[in-house]
Amino acid sequence: MTNIHETAYPILPAEPSAAELKASFTPTTAEMRFVRRQSRQESTAVLIMVQLKLLQRLGYFPMLSDVPHIIIDHLRAAFRIRSLPRTRISRYDRSGTRARHQKLLRAYVDIRQLDAGAAQWLTTLASASAQTKVELPDIVNVLIEELIRRRYELPPLAALQRIATQARSEIHETIYRAITDGLDDSLIARIEALFVVHAGKSGWDELKCEPKRPAARAIASFLKHIQRMRKLADGLPAVPTMLSVSKRAQLVIEARALGVAKFRSLKASKRYALAVLFIQAQLQKALDDVTEIFIKVMRKFEASAKTRLQQYHVAHADALEGLVGQFRDILQILQDEGIPERRRLAIIRESLGNDPGSALVRVQ
Repeated sequence: MTNIHETAYPILPAEPSAAELKASFTPTTAEMRFVRRQSRQESTAVLIMVQLKLLQRLGYFPMLSDVPHIIIDHLRAAFRIRSLPRTRISRYDRSGTRARHQKLLRAYVDIRQLDAGAAQWLTTLASASAQTKVELPDIVNVLIEELIRRRYELPPLAALQRIATQARSEIHETIYRAITDGLDDSLIARIEALFVVHAGKSGWDELKCEPKRPAARAIASFLKHIQRMRKLADGLPAVPTMLSVSKRAQLVIEARALGVAKFRSLKASKRYALAVLFIQAQLQKALDDVTEIFIKVMRKFEASAKTRLQQYHVAHADALEGLVGQFRDILQILQDEGIPERRRLAIIRESLGNDPGSALVRVQ
């Protein structure tokens, strides 16, 4: 059962502060007039007012005998009543008058009681939330938020928990069926083989103990591990589209936490579905690891290539500068109109040291 403090379900503090008493439990003049119209007895009027302020503060009616007495005393003082015995409060809790007053108070604050139609809507909302929410308190909080937004009186927390639990169970069962429907006899036999124990070890235990991410030099052995994982995952059904990322992660965590004995005790549809999801998750993790290793190796190659390129540029800087100078001399010779055409080629050869072949080798 979900702890009430894990949800947004409103509750009263055990000892309300003076500031909260003033802010949440001090009646207005209009509220005093309304309550006094409902009962001529001041003690009953106080109890009606207590219920009104509780409905405004909490969104539901708790039993008045469970309300901190300081709240009742605060409202009793507003009506200038000296005392209100606990026995009087208990009798009112058990009376039919209380239910009649609650009906009037709902109308006064414009809050509706949950009916059959609203209950069906609430069930549908819980099912939609269960597709993405992992924890029960999160589903319950969605229901609380929507009930408040639509101005419905909050039902007991236990009722909301039952709706949330049922919705999550149905979604999980739908997911299990969607996965197991894609398994044939050979795939089921492959999965069942994981839970056979030999010499104190099983394939399931080995699957959970994946090898550590290897260094680049040990990548060959890790690739063999990936091949084994590929063979194990071959033919398994794809993840259902209804399965959200958060829900899938939660089911994988649940599968990892289970030992062989516990896994065997699960009903077949859940056992096979969890196994399929875990196998696929382990394969994906191995692929992610090897991809990251490949990226790191490529980055090292890139850094090494940049360093060697810089070294090459430095080593050949003088040769390059000489070639550029020779090319500049040739251009100047070609543009010099004072050089006879019959001499121009000879002068170009002289600028190349009468060895154009050597210059060609340096260019290449």
